[in-house]
Amino acid sequence: MLKVKEPHNTYLSNDGISRSMLFNMSKSPAHYKQAVETPEESTRAFEFGTAFHMYLLEPNIAQDHYEVVPKLNLGRKEDKLKYAEIIDSGKEVLSED
Repeated sequence: MLKVKEPHNTYLSNDGISRSMLFNMSKSPAHYKQAVETPEESTRAFEFGTAFHMYLLEPNIAQDHYEVVPKLNLGRKEDKLKYAEIIDSGKEVLSED
């Protein structure tokens, strides 16, 4: 992925408790508190998982939030313009690879 944004899906934005939160609480309340106060840094795998879950759970809105494109070479003018166009549309770029 080329750009990271906050997740758009309603699954992650609700007030419920996720499986990860329950797992941390099962270790101890201190583990839960630390996980909530200091969230992990995002990784490519996490970003892909977020997009994948949205495509599975909310396919009707996933296409409004992500654009799957062939691998972009941002050294090329055409690819820079394509990337800028997608970002300007408010979508996240997902590399085809």
